[in-house]
Amino acid sequence: KLSSKTKYGLQACHFLGINYPDNTVSASTLENYVSVSGKYLEKIMRMLSTRNIVCANRGASGGYYL
Repeated sequence: KLSSKTKYGLQACHFLGINYPDNTVSASTLENYVSVSGKYLEKIMRMLSTRNIVCANRGASGGYYL
């Protein structure tokens, strides 16, 4: 049985993988795709970022990418 953080993290990574060669994916787009609150997704993405699974860019054109 997977935890909710694991399930949402896998869904987010899947979506990032689909959009990989194009560009970064904004946090709000990920939030809509995964259907979870922004604060909870932010915690999950921070954990993935510190483990070098995803990368994050800040700023107006920022977002997450693999």
